[in-house]
Amino acid sequence: TARPHPLKNFAIKVAKHYAKTNIPMRDSQEFPGGITNGYEWYEVNGGMQDWSYHWHNDLQFTVELSDIKYPDYNTIPQFYKDNKQSLINLIKLIHSGAGFYLENENTKGTVQVVQTDPVSRNLGTFNFNNGEFYKVLPNGKYFLKILIDGKTTSKTVEVNFPEFKIDSFFKIGSGRL
Repeated sequence: TARPHPLKNFAIKVAKHYAKTNIPMRDSQEFPGGITNGYEWYEVNGGMQDWSYHWHNDLQFTVELSDIKYPDYNTIPQFYKDNKQSLINLIKLIHSGAGFYLENENTKGTVQVVQTDPVSRNLGTFNFNNGEFYKVLPNGKYFLKILIDGKTTSKTVEVNFPEFKIDSFFKIGSGRL
């Protein structure tokens, strides 16, 4: 579908965060600021990104390393150099959001994530297993409703990180709700 992702503005922020430290990408003549919405650039239906979004509500990114479809092998070291810091920044970003860890790692269940601020919207209900759930989210307040073996618990968390650095991760002791 051409529908934008519910966290489209967050996805744009993440993409700009990646491109800003990759000078050839940031200064692209084809893509202002080094980013584009892939669906607007070329449509791919039924790809991995569609599947992942449909089943897991995941944000997906494709990093186009070059404007040349088949670049010379000798350009690989420069691609690495251009992307190294951006990739490190992206790895740091995955620790921004909300989630939980249960001490009983065999625990399975579901978690409903509702953004309550700055706007109220249900981001979906997600399965989790191995006693762990984590979701990269933009700043805001979220209500997590956790269901395990017919028992419900909830937690309200605030995600507030300057430049993608602070993590709103909490632990539920002993896996007992």
